[in-house]
Amino acid sequence: AAVLQAQGQMKKDPAPLRSAALVYSTVAATLSAKSHANEWCSTQTHLGKVLYILAGVEGKPGYLETATAAYEAALGACDQVSAPSRWAEVTNQYGVVLLAQGEEMGGEKALEQAVSKFRDAIKVHKRETAPVLWAQTANNLGAACFALAKSNSQNSLLREATDCFEGATEIYRQQGILKKAEVIDKNLHRVKRLLITR
Repeated sequence: AAVLQAQGQMKKDPAPLRSAALVYSTVAATLSAKSHANEWCSTQTHLGKVLYILAGVEGKPGYLETATAAYEAALGACDQVSAPSRWAEVTNQYGVVLLAQGEEMGGEKALEQAVSKFRDAIKVHKRETAPVLWAQTANNLGAACFALAKSNSQNSLLREATDCFEGATEIYRQQGILKKAEVIDKNLHRVKRLLITR
């Protein structure tokens, strides 16, 4: 499944991605969430990721709904107490799918859920102990807050997006990841412009 996923991503070919999703689904159906919690969580996470990629490659946002179900299943077996970093990563990935779903299919509910997931993940991915993971999550949270603010006109979300983007840009610059910092900086300017017009 991992090979098929990589092949599909590299070639932007949906056929191997669909095959990868089928294999992951079969593996998940074979495992027990209680008896094989670790493998179950991993399989559902991979399934969610493949479906997310497939939605983009095929231009079919319907895949995102199935992806959210896979991430929900993964989190059901992923323990925040015993494996906080893994739980935060799965939560962050889940947020990415919800953000895409909100942007592609409309509706504030998915965007609100995305903001919530990123806020949960960033409590674990702390800036002091995991700066790059924190920056990734902060950037995602900023994007979700910005998307939701455009929909519901809450300026507090724009201010949160500003803080997130500023922090993420600072970390990426410190780490020498300059291209990423430049992209986030452009998003930061867009947020600030919207805040001024309001």
